Parts: sequence; C-alpha cells; structure tokens
Amino acid sequence: MTFDLKLAKNLRFGNRRATLGVDIYNVFNSDAIQDYIETYTVDDATTPAVEVNNWGHRDDIIAPRFARISVQFYF
Repeated sequence: MTFDLKLAKNLRFGNRRATLGVDIYNVFNSDAIQDYIETYTVDDATTPAVEVNNWGHRDDIIAPRFARISVQFYF
C-alpha cells in the first residue's frame, strides 16, 4: 500500500490566478512486492543449456518515492 501526498497553494492576482503545487508519491518509500513469477519451468535433459527456475520470485515492486512540482496559470 502506498501513501501519496499533494500540497497546493492558490495565488490570486486581480482576476487571474496561479496554483503552485507539489505531489509526493510513495511518501513512506514502501518496497512491497506487486507480483510474483507464476511460471514453473521444467528442466529438459535434452537441451544443453542450463535453465534457471525463477518460480515464486518477485517480478515487480512498487515504484520508488518521487515528487512532481507543478504550476498552473488561469487567465
């Protein structure tokens, strides 16, 4: 589970407006596993290549913490 945060401030200039904001994704920097490899590969003795069985290993984790700064102008 991730926790995201958005902070924004409205600035008014007469009949115009600007919004300054920052979005912070994955605030607590969770590295939870999203998906596992569910394919089990059977070793084949007729092939010379060594096959590695990755069944049950993690395939995907939650994206790391990052921030986005934004400015919007309304006129």
